Amino acid sequence: MSFFKNLFSGSTEDFSFIEEFLDDFFKCCGFSLSCDVEILKEEGKIYIDIYGKDEELLIEQHGKLLQSLQIYLSSVLQNRLKAEEAFQITVDSQGYMEQFEQDLIDLAHRLKKEALKRKRSVIIKRPLNAFYRRKIHQDLTKDGRVETRSVGEGAFKRIIISPVRGKYDNNFRRA
Repeated sequence: MSFFKNLFSGSTEDFSFIEEFLDDFFKCCGFSLSCDVEILKEEGKIYIDIYGKDEELLIEQHGKLLQSLQIYLSSVLQNRLKAEEAFQITVDSQGYMEQFEQDLIDLAHRLKKEALKRKRSVIIKRPLNAFYRRKIHQDLTKDGRVETRSVGEGAFKRIIISPVRGKYDNNFRRA
């Protein structure tokens, strides 16, 4: 019952409840997991590293459970914290999400080079959530040689990378 008490109790400025909240959450879900929480108030960031016997479950299927947990915790913690500014909450397990993000950026850059070389659009066929799509859009369009756009339905869309020509090329190669 303390899990639901933590979840629905009033807001706070104290960050000490986070580890206890997560321990209760893991117990309620039947996971054998623990976590370390690092709070960087000046930078507006909270890092949560999850480890334990069941951590492999978190990173299966490209870390979908880990990503879902980050979205859930962001929502819960933002509601609980009485902060004037929002905190960026990052949930990871032994560096998996950091490596996943870097692999996506590397893939996007390889496809950018291909789009420029072939002078035609390419698509990242892996569906991505809004957070990762935004990172890729921002990263790829810095130099101005390519345009990016999201296509698809729902929360998980794909990204098309096109050389800048004034118009998008509707012919694209799946990557």
